[in-house]
Amino acid sequence: MRSFGRTTFRCPTFPGWAMHGTPLMHRALQRELVRVKAEGAWDVLLASWLYPDGGAATRAAAAAGTPSVLIAQGSDVHKYLRVPRRKQAILEAVKASRGVITRSRSLATLLGEAGAEKSKLHPVHNGVDVSLFHGGPREEERGRLGLKDKATVILYVGNLLPVKNPELLLRAFARLRAGWQGAPLQLRMAGKGPMREGLEKLAGELGISGSVYFLGPQDAGQIAPGCGRRMCSA
Repeated sequence: MRSFGRTTFRCPTFPGWAMHGTPLMHRALQRELVRVKAEGAWDVLLASWLYPDGGAATRAAAAAGTPSVLIAQGSDVHKYLRVPRRKQAILEAVKASRGVITRSRSLATLLGEAGAEKSKLHPVHNGVDVSLFHGGPREEERGRLGLKDKATVILYVGNLLPVKNPELLLRAFARLRAGWQGAPLQLRMAGKGPMREGLEKLAGELGISGSVYFLGPQDAGQIAPGCGRRMCSA
């Protein structure tokens, strides 16, 4: 396998011009691919996120004379298929691709029901490092998390972005906590994003600041103990 290194390219964006994201990204990507192709050929262009990345990738791959494969991650299907013009762009990208990897069967089902060619949809689940994500001594794992009481923990792992709707999670947690009977209830949120300040303010307004912990970005080794001793994941 040949490595071409890691390159960052900038794509101009304009507020309110959502549908212009694909052609603008395509132009920026195509310029970079011309440079990369001069260093050596590749067999397939693999692109994650169906919109706008998928459309840009399929166009750039076609211009370079190579096939493309897309990856549907989750919110790009659950959320964007509800927006007619984005749905159209997604279906066009799927049609132009050689195939689509979906991170669950349900994503493949949703795309198929939306009109995507079902033979192109291939569910492949994310892998799990079982050397990290496994059960262990309860007290030891709780100690690593700093849990000195018998708190019941709900764990959220993800970016703090509107597409993830973490505000809904905070409001739901506040309602759950209000009627909760039993061990102290905690919500631990691992991830970063521009919504953090607003979420911290909302937690205060909802009266749950003392039960919500914003952990910031976490690597797999930091996340694993929490997954082992959570009540549930959100």
